[in-house]
Amino acid sequence: MGNALAALVRRDKLDFETAKLALRDSLKVPFRSVSIDLEWSLILSHRHCIYAYDAYMLACAERYRTPLLTLDRRLRDVARSAGIEVLEVYA
Repeated sequence: MGNALAALVRRDKLDFETAKLALRDSLKVPFRSVSIDLEWSLILSHRHCIYAYDAYMLACAERYRTPLLTLDRRLRDVARSAGIEVLEVYA
């Protein structure tokens, strides 16, 4: 979340004060930590020429059948090509 907000501020899509408020609000959202298949993530990373941490997001979305939320165009395109639903961000 911090990285996404920082990217929006850097791109002048969001002012810094609003980003801080959004970060505070995001901390109120319940979340759970889940395990991922590291071997599958390595395969995804290699197959799609993406960073391992991006592959973790793909592996998680696949395993738990949840849409992916990302501001990264490349990751969005890779996710779609892998049949993973991607939430649209309008920022």
